[in-house]
Amino acid sequence: MAEEYLLQKGYKNILAIQGVPDSMPNKERVRGFREAIGVHGVSYKVVGDAFSVENGNREVLQAFAAGEKPAFDAVFAFSSTILLGAIDALRHLHLRPGKDVGIISYDNNGFLDFMDPAVTRVEQPLHDAVQIAVNTLFEIIAARRGGHPDPQPRQLLIPPTLVVRESC
Repeated sequence: MAEEYLLQKGYKNILAIQGVPDSMPNKERVRGFREAIGVHGVSYKVVGDAFSVENGNREVLQAFAAGEKPAFDAVFAFSSTILLGAIDALRHLHLRPGKDVGIISYDNNGFLDFMDPAVTRVEQPLHDAVQIAVNTLFEIIAARRGGHPDPQPRQLLIPPTLVVRESC
């Protein structure tokens, strides 16, 4: 969703800053990002190694340090902590998020609406995930109390939504 939105807005060279490369959420985000971008012939680079402010800051400073003109016209932060570091680095470089460089994030934290500019982001349906986890726990408890085997493990993907704001 985020990549398609960036493409619709005309961004052509996207820096994606990932979290911990071996974590399942990160792997899925990178896979989805590459699938969406790959079919459009847009330039991109996936960098980073942690879901941290320091990672976002470092990767933006490195990616934008080479030239006078920004090397990337958009940044996709794979978490709100990465986003905070990326925005700090852009401002250090005198680049205005939402004006000089589009920025989008994964995670929907309420504070993102209070940033300047408010940040466009992908919202994970946490309420739905918690409800599924609680229901699964009750199923396991009921099975064990009844002397039955635990339910088969399952993995569910819950579709996110895009929250559009002014950052791209």
